[in-house]
Amino acid sequence: SSLHHHHYIIIITSSSLELLTSALFATVTMTTIPLFDIAISTIFAREVLEATIVIGQYRTVLLRSESPEWQDPEEKKRGLRAINHAAIVSALIAFIMILAVAIPLLVVSQQLSKELIQIVEGTSKVVAAICITQLSLKIPRLLGFYPSKKRNGGIAPMLSIRNIRFNVGWNIWREVAETGAYLLPYFLAGHLRSIPVSAISGTFIGFATGISVYIANKRQSNMLGLAVFMAVLTGQLAIGLFTGGCNEFEKALGETK
Repeated sequence: SSLHHHHYIIIITSSSLELLTSALFATVTMTTIPLFDIAISTIFAREVLEATIVIGQYRTVLLRSESPEWQDPEEKKRGLRAINHAAIVSALIAFIMILAVAIPLLVVSQQLSKELIQIVEGTSKVVAAICITQLSLKIPRLLGFYPSKKRNGGIAPMLSIRNIRFNVGWNIWREVAETGAYLLPYFLAGHLRSIPVSAISGTFIGFATGISVYIANKRQSNMLGLAVFMAVLTGQLAIGLFTGGCNEFEKALGETK
């Protein structure tokens, strides 16, 4: 019985060591993934900025509207509530759809090799660089330095509660869904650790910039300095993201000579 007792101790001890080793390996693997990722932060900043500007444009047009329908203060309050409601509901719908796609990808990500994960990371950084380049080119139009091809920035001249709900809802859903699409490489790579801090910082930057643009537009201030600063900053950021993505490709495929 003593022999059996020692046998059980050895089995339990070896099992415990195996679990401890697995836990330590998982911890080391997790710590290699940074808490902050500039590409994720950039993606969130861009989409939140554009969403904030869309909401700000509709609020500005509604408040400045000379249509008899919107001269009643109560109707204006109803219109502003419709903008907020449409933005919140559409964002929640897009978020649920992102979760539905992300969960299966996280299961698949556990089977990917290190080289494939590096390629996925490089692709995500290059995609983020393209996105931020597009934003850099759009900044002068977003700040009103040259008119949009669409009349009134694409906002219907005759606003109604129905088209406010549809257009605001569609635009906000698209921005949130695009964020999820850009995060797909990170879900595949299993880099969830980088998302929370990066998302919070990017959301804060995008929201703060969007609110600044809205206030400046409301006061009809000169935004030339802001436009130059944002264009240069986003341009340099795009360069950094692109070179970072190319570096990931070199790590996975071999450095060029």
